[in-house]
Amino acid sequence: MATLRFWTTTAKTDAIAVLALPAGGLTQEGHKLDRKHRGEISRRRREDAFLVKRQASSLLYSRNAKIILAAFPEKDSRTVELREAAYSAIRIAQKHAIQRITIAFDPQNEAEVQAIGEGSLLATYSYSRFKSQKTDRGREVRTIYIRSSELKTAPLKKAKVFTDATMFVRDLVNDPPNLMNPESLSEVAKDAAVQNALNLRVFETAQLLEMGANAFLSVGMGSIVPCRMIHAAYEPQMPARTHVCLVGKGVTFDSGGLSLKSEKGMEHMKSDMAGAAIALACVKAASELKLPVKVTALLMATENMPDSGANRPGDVVRAMNGKTIEITNTDAEGRLALADGLVYAQSLKPDYLIDIATLTGAQVVALGRLVAAAMGNNEAFIQQLVEAGKRSGEMLWPLPLPDHYRDLIKSDIADMKNSSGIPDAGSIQGGLFLSEFVNHPRWVHLDIAGPSFQDREWSVHQRNATGFGARCLLTFLDSL
Repeated sequence: MATLRFWTTTAKTDAIAVLALPAGGLTQEGHKLDRKHRGEISRRRREDAFLVKRQASSLLYSRNAKIILAAFPEKDSRTVELREAAYSAIRIAQKHAIQRITIAFDPQNEAEVQAIGEGSLLATYSYSRFKSQKTDRGREVRTIYIRSSELKTAPLKKAKVFTDATMFVRDLVNDPPNLMNPESLSEVAKDAAVQNALNLRVFETAQLLEMGANAFLSVGMGSIVPCRMIHAAYEPQMPARTHVCLVGKGVTFDSGGLSLKSEKGMEHMKSDMAGAAIALACVKAASELKLPVKVTALLMATENMPDSGANRPGDVVRAMNGKTIEITNTDAEGRLALADGLVYAQSLKPDYLIDIATLTGAQVVALGRLVAAAMGNNEAFIQQLVEAGKRSGEMLWPLPLPDHYRDLIKSDIADMKNSSGIPDAGSIQGGLFLSEFVNHPRWVHLDIAGPSFQDREWSVHQRNATGFGARCLLTFLDSL
């Protein structure tokens, strides 16, 4: 990853990025640079007919200096637009093999410095673990300077920790499913626990059976790799202000089970463990930031495969809280894993309970690839997370959990069924199912199916795994 620093007069740079405002304007730093180069930046901007629209950027050459214009439309919040402008500037720098770049965006406070740092670092990510030749080595941006009067190190540190967490998630989700399975995910958690002084417990099949986690265990019965429930916790040295528990869906590959997905439908199903990766990343980051809150992550790690031992449509399983579930669709498996995870999480007596999961395709239909769904039983808590999403640029949209729809998950032979077979309000049906396992005053369910994995570059997200959700949750944790 590139190094993030504040600019000083002795810094050596290969290019400077400035903001282009609507109607031909520049920010204060941009005007200074334009005067230095006798109006050449303004002239070249006019000649190139540079349009100020989201994430537009362009490289100009002015008297042998490289100047990157990054669009600043001034239509959204400053932090969101600064993050995206920094991202687009660094992406242009990489295309032109610029190794040292100064970002002169006139940040007005620490939050804006952090946003610029996040956008800059997120743009440097690449997943090349299996590339025989590292073709981009000579194009890597190595040093990023930020010109700012806010010379406090806290926002730079947060920018690095927040982006490290996002990239940690991206790496885990991008890893191929033949290497990233419940067992290897538990090994990753063990390494993280050693490096970050986390408390760690890994529950295997015998322990989970004794606990009555039959809903969770049933998901992995068709896989040769057994389930793991991974419990990782960070606790501050001083008494914690509060305790947040994150329950992450960790289906390391989802074939759909006997309710088999289509070939195209399972192409990117290695991404079905994004929720678990985010939960672990947040615990790590909480330790790195030394947050004054206790953070617990429960990773419900399993594979959903079709085999003779796999769940069948028509099976009935009993969850950890004693409730019975008729399995009508083995591809609605994430809610089975989360059900037991939520029951166990409440035994830890957290003050806030959040589950995060790539749960439903209906979420993508409803909100697309840039906005996640938030559901829960506490409006104030939901709003806290929505606000954290606004600040982090990871948008959440609240969906209701109306009791009228609860009839959709009623079963004739059990307490409930895991799928109604009716496509209406699919995300809400998933949320209502999970609510049957929650007896906690502050619970939120985040469905990130759309934003977790992309087929194109959007906002500050590259193609494939995005790490969406990590910075939003860290923003929330940092606010407590």
